[in-house]
Amino acid sequence: MSTHTRPTIRLHKRWTTLGLALSLIVVQLALAAGAGAGVDVQVNNSGTDTGDSTTQSETSLAYGNGVLCAGFNDFGPPAGLAGLANSTDLGANWTDQGGLNESGDPVIVHHQASDTFYYANLGNSQIRVAASTDGCQNFGAAVNASTFFATTTLADKPWIAVDNTGGATDGNLYVCWTRFYNPGGGGTSELRIVRSTDGGANWVNEQVVAAAGTAPFGCSISVASDASVSVTWADRSTNNILFLRSTDAGQNYGSLATVNSAGLRHPGVDRIINCNPSGNNRRSLNGNIRMLHQVWMATDSTGGPNDGNIYAVWASDPVGATDNSDVFFSVSADNGANWSAMTQMGAGGGATDQFEPHVAVADNGDVGVAWYDRRNDVANNMNIDVYTAFSSDGGGSFGGLVRVTDVSFGVPVLNPNFNPGTANCYMGEYMAIAGQGGGFYYVWGDNRNTVTNVNWPLGRPDPDVFFDVFPGPSNVAPVVAVNNAAGDEGSPILLSGTATDADGDWLNLLWTVVPLAGVDAGATCTLTGDTTLSPTVTCSDDGTYTITLTATGDPSGPVAASDTLTVANVAPTVTATTADATVDEGDSYTMGADFSDPGWNDTYTGSIDWSFPAELPELIAPVVTTPGPPVDQGTIGGTRQYGDNGVFTVTAQVTDDDGGSGSDFVTVTVNNVAPTTDIDETGTILINGVPTFLTNAGDPLDLSAQSTDPGSDDLTITWDWDDGPPAPDVTVVSLVNPPGTDPLPSPDVDPRDVTDDQTHAFEDACRYDIVFASVDDDGGASSDSVVVIIVGNEDEIRSAGYWTHQYRGN
Repeated sequence: MSTHTRPTIRLHKRWTTLGLALSLIVVQLALAAGAGAGVDVQVNNSGTDTGDSTTQSETSLAYGNGVLCAGFNDFGPPAGLAGLANSTDLGANWTDQGGLNESGDPVIVHHQASDTFYYANLGNSQIRVAASTDGCQNFGAAVNASTFFATTTLADKPWIAVDNTGGATDGNLYVCWTRFYNPGGGGTSELRIVRSTDGGANWVNEQVVAAAGTAPFGCSISVASDASVSVTWADRSTNNILFLRSTDAGQNYGSLATVNSAGLRHPGVDRIINCNPSGNNRRSLNGNIRMLHQVWMATDSTGGPNDGNIYAVWASDPVGATDNSDVFFSVSADNGANWSAMTQMGAGGGATDQFEPHVAVADNGDVGVAWYDRRNDVANNMNIDVYTAFSSDGGGSFGGLVRVTDVSFGVPVLNPNFNPGTANCYMGEYMAIAGQGGGFYYVWGDNRNTVTNVNWPLGRPDPDVFFDVFPGPSNVAPVVAVNNAAGDEGSPILLSGTATDADGDWLNLLWTVVPLAGVDAGATCTLTGDTTLSPTVTCSDDGTYTITLTATGDPSGPVAASDTLTVANVAPTVTATTADATVDEGDSYTMGADFSDPGWNDTYTGSIDWSFPAELPELIAPVVTTPGPPVDQGTIGGTRQYGDNGVFTVTAQVTDDDGGSGSDFVTVTVNNVAPTTDIDETGTILINGVPTFLTNAGDPLDLSAQSTDPGSDDLTITWDWDDGPPAPDVTVVSLVNPPGTDPLPSPDVDPRDVTDDQTHAFEDACRYDIVFASVDDDGGASSDSVVVIIVGNEDEIRSAGYWTHQYRGN
């Protein structure tokens, strides 16, 4: 897609002084034979040529809404001679569209309001016109624009013009051509004009404007901004250039005027050769190039100071055997009633040929004339270039000559013609120049390429079509400006700029983004709508970038402007994927979280803060599971054992390489677990099913007990012998991290396993219940007990009844 700003040209008072129009001051300085300002680009695709049917010639060119549409005779396609190519980047690249299955001699115009290209050419002794509404990609079926006559031997050299005035006649089409016919066996020609008022669907008012007897040939037709229609042609009976004008949309034409101010001679008349076995003598140039007597015309319809000026160019043979063609120019500032003294274009080239000129007017009113020129081969008058010259004062004067072609090219063998089925001495009989904006676009037949095959083992020049573009003298370069912009990484940031061209050149826009120093390697920016004035850009990393808007399409070359894009870092977003939980001390908890970051060029570090006092968060590397664009996505997770009860806020954090951090948390509640107690019953005997220690009074009894706690708790261990105060009898404090007591929560994970050994002697024979107890620092407690029976040391024997009485009290 392209963006085109086409400003209105400021109107000035129209130049009406005829004397000034006629006082042509032509200043033309032949430049050195260096390459032109542009770069020649081949238009046709030579790969479609077959055998020696490789001639492309007779070019036409029209511009419309950013598209260049080129027509040319193409002997390569298997059907028809009407070649076609288009360019959507103002000539930098071309697409050869193949043929229209028509008969050649193409001429193309563009209707602005309907964005329609019209392609006029020959067909079956008639003139046929086809239309394209899709930017010169496809043309519909051609419509006959001329009446068929059985006596017509050839309908030749058509020209077409379209009304782009925007008025009542806007869209009218006008076609002129030469009709050769054979009444009563004698050949003659007449000049005909026809018009269409419905976009070429139907053609009306066909009329003869130059009757037989004057041998008219080679017409050119154009429409002025006042909708008047002008037509010029060569009168071969006198060699004069003649002119007519219609002020009623081509229905009637006024008085005849003569353009040339001095006598003319048919180009090539001093070099007449036989171009076929039947004795067809043709006027020619060196290299056996046949010459026709033709004229090309352009009308200024820009609305500028020279609006309405009519410009005409043609060729004439100066007297002498070597130089067989010179180019001439004339201008009329009064609607063709009077014409300036004709002035030679390309003078100073020595005894060399200048031939087949063309003329165009740019949107800013500059005039461009182009022609084939042999001035760079004075010794042989053979090798050919294309030259051009410009006027910025309505044809009053011209600047120095400009060489269009990068290289000179030779002439293939034409008599007989190397191209099968092609007329001998034929190389092509016109070229094209189109004005647009402040510049001029050229397409021409060019023989610089070489074909080597079995017929031409040493090679031969290959006629192709080439293109170039040059700015006119008044061309004004585009003005481009860019505004600075700022936004976040990963998000579309709106850019804005302006691009204007005072000449109305079609501007193709392109934005680029380049990271400056300090932007991380690998950072990328993606543009959306990068050929518009208001695109968006999404960058994968923060930093400072240079944004540049480049406008191409002006014939003077691209113009660019830059400013700064500041992209801010965006911190990762972290979302916990595990829920709040309640666990027992000594158990483990697994924390999990997802993260995303719109800066997909970032790298990441991470941590989980398990909420342990005086402990730094645990460093954990996040894992990117789905790299961007549009965002990086990943996970972070870890597992931690809790050694003490409490309420813990567990926080997962991800930090990008620019320091942006995101986090999320869960709450973990850790319950206290009471310690366990267990008296070692080794050495007990079962009495009535109860493990019992049995010993004598006064004898020491060794006891051992164990207390465990999954938490990192201080334990208070006690023994109660059950034989009187104090109670408990023994207290032992087991610290988890001596010498200090354990804080809450404990700073580490240190599950407890404490064994305590005690020895006690009971004085009296009796039964005792020993209790071993353990209490943790959070109040959790448990106990264990064991029975001890102490046997006395007396030797007196008592009966069972005695003991029953002692215990029961009866």
